[in-house]
Amino acid sequence: MILDHDLTPENLRVIASEYPLTEELLDELRTHPSTWPQLQAWTDYVKATGTRIPVPEPTEIPVPAGMEEENTSKPAKPVRRRTGKVRTMVTAVLVVVAAVFGGAAGITTFLKIRGDNVQASSVEASVTPASQLTASVAYGDGFFCRSDGSSVVECVGANDFGQLGAGHSGPAGKHVFDVGGNVEELVAGKNHACALVEGGRLLCWGDNRWMQAAQSIEQVVPPTLVNLNSGSQVSDVAAGEIHTCIIDAAGQVVCWGSDWHGELGSGTQGQIAQGQTLVDIGPGPAQKVYSLRFATCAVDDAGQVVCWGSNDSGRLLAGGPAIVGPTVMGEAQ
Repeated sequence: MILDHDLTPENLRVIASEYPLTEELLDELRTHPSTWPQLQAWTDYVKATGTRIPVPEPTEIPVPAGMEEENTSKPAKPVRRRTGKVRTMVTAVLVVVAAVFGGAAGITTFLKIRGDNVQASSVEASVTPASQLTASVAYGDGFFCRSDGSSVVECVGANDFGQLGAGHSGPAGKHVFDVGGNVEELVAGKNHACALVEGGRLLCWGDNRWMQAAQSIEQVVPPTLVNLNSGSQVSDVAAGEIHTCIIDAAGQVVCWGSDWHGELGSGTQGQIAQGQTLVDIGPGPAQKVYSLRFATCAVDDAGQVVCWGSNDSGRLLAGGPAIVGPTVMGEAQ
């Protein structure tokens, strides 16, 4: 079987969800040009366990309304806060617009079939009943963590930076641990992960070389309670590759980890590792926060989308500088 290289991430997600799984298909899903790290971690898990769990979707971030093809004005030097127009290219970076395809009967329109027996080397994959589906799943680079909504978290996959939550590096495998309260949300960066637990508590673990998991100098940390400098609780969380951002109970955005690409909202190339930093997104309290690899976006209570961080290839602000500070992109659709 050969998957057409023109398939979109959404096509791959539907194929992974509906098509009979074979080792060959899993390998092609993992190496396809449109794949993403979370799908790669998913294929690794299915091959290792034979269990078909929910397929991760590419991260969705609200797209500002009224996006224009190009910024019509020459950008000024980076400032703390600025407004601008976002070109259409941002759609491919901030959100994958899903083309909805229904039913297994339509899946073959996505495929180029080679040979007669597409069931060869099939994985014994069992579909988890709907009543037992995980409440939260977060996919990193070669690992994932999941919870059924209880206080128990299971992490599977790579552990070279303590991604599994055991507090030390080691061979790939599985680790199960208790976070002391029902899990409301799981997020993962490249090699670290965090659990938002009932009561507004946040625990993070794994790679801490850039202080993206804990406010310490330890390079690998076990599940560690994040104590905000404000003493506030956490209402939302997002993880970039090597940074983490949260919204506290007052609607403030706080980020920590690497600011090398402006991930913490400095608008410039900042410190390679930095502690908790308050990000000024304007007067409106933040409602949701989303992270890209080296950038972050927040949506305030008026629906304004504010983004900051790496602007490589103009992915945040067409014609803008390489790094942008908190910038109003428009209103969420």
